[in-house]
Amino acid sequence: METLYEYLLDNYKENEPIFLVDLQVDGMTRTNVRQQIKKLTDTGKVKRFDNGIYFLPKKTIFKSGSQLAPEKVLECKYLRDKDERCGYVSGLIFFNQMGLTTQVPMMYEVVSNKATSDYRETSLAKSRVIVRKPKVPVTEKNYKALQFLDMLKDDLISSGISADHIIQLRYTSEELDDDMTAKQMYRDIKEKMTDSERYYLLLDEVQEVDGWEKAVNSLLEDSNTDIYVTGSNSKLMSSEISTYLTGRYISIPAFTLSFAEYLEFKKDSGRTPKELLNEYIRMGGFPIVALGNFDERSSYQIVEGIYNSVITSDITKRHNITNFDLFNRVVKYVVENVGKTFSANAIVKFMKGEGRSLSVEAVYNYLEWLEKAFVIYRCQRYDMQGKTVLKTQEKFYLADASLKYCMMGFNPKSVAAMLENIVYFELRRKGYDVYIGKNATKEIDFVAVRRDERIYVQVCRNFPEESEREVANLLEIKDHYPKYVVTLDELAGGNINGVKIVHLVDFLLAADY
Repeated sequence: METLYEYLLDNYKENEPIFLVDLQVDGMTRTNVRQQIKKLTDTGKVKRFDNGIYFLPKKTIFKSGSQLAPEKVLECKYLRDKDERCGYVSGLIFFNQMGLTTQVPMMYEVVSNKATSDYRETSLAKSRVIVRKPKVPVTEKNYKALQFLDMLKDDLISSGISADHIIQLRYTSEELDDDMTAKQMYRDIKEKMTDSERYYLLLDEVQEVDGWEKAVNSLLEDSNTDIYVTGSNSKLMSSEISTYLTGRYISIPAFTLSFAEYLEFKKDSGRTPKELLNEYIRMGGFPIVALGNFDERSSYQIVEGIYNSVITSDITKRHNITNFDLFNRVVKYVVENVGKTFSANAIVKFMKGEGRSLSVEAVYNYLEWLEKAFVIYRCQRYDMQGKTVLKTQEKFYLADASLKYCMMGFNPKSVAAMLENIVYFELRRKGYDVYIGKNATKEIDFVAVRRDERIYVQVCRNFPEESEREVANLLEIKDHYPKYVVTLDELAGGNINGVKIVHLVDFLLAADY
């Protein structure tokens, strides 16, 4: 009996699903395993969640002990295969997770590579579960796009759109004919449209078809269509798209997890938001990292793999970069200077100091390619007196703080700059256009504009007792828009002459400002 219990303690964490079918213990038959698990359940060392599913209960102050969340079971059973992504949740449960509805789902819907049929209904702890087989294999790279398209499709159907007027297609390099052209893409879609009613086209990875934007443009011109395009490649942001689809498209950016979303991923951890903030700052917001219980080293290895994939596929190959070492040094310079203003000339001079030759034009190209691959985001300066956007001394922020740490290791001295990084993206997620404020000789970390709204934000690690710089710079702005100092100071709160002093946790979790 203790042999199996010791095996479980060595191989499973508390409140982690244990699937009876997966238990293979040396020296024990399947019958022995079933008998032993029943004895362990009878003594309370193991708890039964559902038929064939058990867990090691976590000790609590309550007599009944901890319970296993159904979402955790779904994740282990359908969404992950060891450390690999193999599925995703869809339907009402995904709408609920996204905050698009407060309706509590009465069933779970998942799409999984583990599904053996196109559609199957099963149960989990008396809850109904619908399992669907994906049209293409689910991976870490594509699951968000597939999930988004499924959400659109479900929303269209729930609003009364007939399923046969929703055309969902995925264009991956593995599935495309080598000679697939934009014209063929156009004809294939047109053949599926059999009447004059409106069709809704959900197209993923379209960048794999050269000239895809021409096909989309033609469908907008001569067909009754509403088209949704998703993709992960930097070509989706290339300049020719705006040429072909001017005034015809709305771009929906996708960022890494916000802190609120990160908390949702970690809701079963038992830790407070302020405890999890430290982890969020160090580990970043990539979903694959948030889903697992990785140590710092493993997390950075995962992020480094994502970074290398983007650099190789979206930049190096696409732009035929031959001197990768020089390009990588420019990237490192940008990473080292997150939150600082600098120019292309500054990079050229720095490189010259290292004995490397690089033109200003090459630097501009490198920065543009990194932007189009969503590795860095440009934040321009705004002259608050002249009310104009300035073209020099911009700042760049990384798509995720963990990108810096995976390249350079975690350094407490760099936290202040990365706090700016986190606040910048929180403002972007909430729909603001974000600038650096230049008010005469003073700098405001962020001027955030959304339609006729505006807020001013200063960011600092600790609220300085001996200096009034953070507040004074804001007080010199002669208007009545909200002004904030965001800090990690535990005593943050209240306001000084109308300037609100806010802890980072409260700022990130605020519904609005």
